[in-house]
Amino acid sequence: MSNKFRYVSGQETLKALPVVSGAVIEIGAGLKLSGGVVEAVAATTDNLAFIGVAKEAHRAVDPAGLITVSIPNAIAMWESELDAATDITTGDALQLYPISGLKKSATDAVAVALETKLGATKIIHLFKIPASLIGDAS
Repeated sequence: MSNKFRYVSGQETLKALPVVSGAVIEIGAGLKLSGGVVEAVAATTDNLAFIGVAKEAHRAVDPAGLITVSIPNAIAMWESELDAATDITTGDALQLYPISGLKKSATDAVAVALETKLGATKIIHLFKIPASLIGDAS
């Protein structure tokens, strides 16, 4: 899911997070946390581990270290590709779709649409704050 998320406006929250050697991550890739390190998302089941968007690349030959990640917040707006031309209404829930970016779905949604479009192939949206950052509310 490389280069599928493009920052549009608002204030970004950037954080350096650990990455292992051999990980291949492209700028704009959706990332998940796995075992305390970031990896590119690869399946819709990664919605629950989504942590943010890569702001820099990491090649297979790069050593373990840190990578800059844009962590979702309540004011940064993004534009993302959709899985297929879809009618979108402001407020629609969106989930990760590994091939193209996002898909209209309320199941394990990671984002919410900020515009209404017929036959949209890209959409402006806000990412939801990842559950892994909120913690246990009990």
